[in-house]
Amino acid sequence: MTDEGGPARPLEIYPIQITDVHCLRTSCRRRQRRPNDPDTPALDIQVKSTGLNQDGRGFGVSLRVKALVPVLESEIAEVLVVVVGAFGSDDPIDPAVHAAFIANTPIVQLWPYARAYMAELGTMLGIALPPLPLINALARQGSAPATAEAGDTSAQD
Repeated sequence: MTDEGGPARPLEIYPIQITDVHCLRTSCRRRQRRPNDPDTPALDIQVKSTGLNQDGRGFGVSLRVKALVPVLESEIAEVLVVVVGAFGSDDPIDPAVHAAFIANTPIVQLWPYARAYMAELGTMLGIALPPLPLINALARQGSAPATAEAGDTSAQD
């Protein structure tokens, strides 16, 4: 990467790295619409951290995304994806660094996985789900670290 004609700057490697990502849970179904179902696609998004491991060098974060998407006038698709990321460091992680990190970084790193799983589940349902929206990472700065929500949060399991 260069600065407007300047020399290339080296990439700064963050001390915490993602070490594993897996899909913990998926579910999808088409069902009859209920009176309280949304008329437009609605998302319920939650991010939760496990806290630091005993050795202080790692932690887990889960990203839960549930979408309610009207398919027909009488039908709605319910799609749920839970993606879990493991994060680690070679050195013990300062609790303040951990708190700052989980406030923004994990959702940005896990979001592409959730988007891909959602698209695949839509294909399995035989419908074209709208892609999950892109995240404005800069707007997330200052949000609560334990839970982040976006869109309509009325969707429940």
